[in-house]
Amino acid sequence: MNKLEEEAIGGDDVEPLSDDIAAWCSETWRQSPEEILEWYEDENSIQVFIKLTRSVLIADFIFKQDAANKTTDRIDIKHHLHIPLDIWNPGSIQATRINDGRVRFRHRNSDIILAAKLRAPEWGKTVLEDWLMNLRGEQLRP
Repeated sequence: MNKLEEEAIGGDDVEPLSDDIAAWCSETWRQSPEEILEWYEDENSIQVFIKLTRSVLIADFIFKQDAANKTTDRIDIKHHLHIPLDIWNPGSIQATRINDGRVRFRHRNSDIILAAKLRAPEWGKTVLEDWLMNLRGEQLRP
C-alpha cells in the first residue's frame, strides 16, 4: 500500500495522502482534483499526475520533516507543471527519458523532471493527453 492510498492504521486518524494533495489543489487552484495518479514515491517525495476541471498538473511534492508524526499537512510542493485545456493541443505534451534515467515532461516553454520509473515516459504522456481529450469532449457537449 502506498502513501497516496494509506488508510488509518493502528487506530490513528491518518488521512490518505490524497487528501493532502486535494487540499493543496483547493488552496492553489480553487478546485478539487477529479483524479490523482502516482508516478513515483519514496520516503522523501511523491510525484503525481492530477486531473482538475479544466486542466491537468504534474506535481512533485516533498514530505515535511515531521510528516510521519502528522495526520494532515504532510507535503510541500517542490515543482509543478500546469497544462490548461485552453492552451493545450493534441500532441503538444512531450515526454522523454534523459541521460540519467529521469523523465522530462514538457509543454510549450515549461517542463518538469520526474524520477526514473520503470514505466515508459509515453505512459505519463498518454495519461495526460487522454485526460485533456476527455475534458475537451466534455466541454463540447451541449
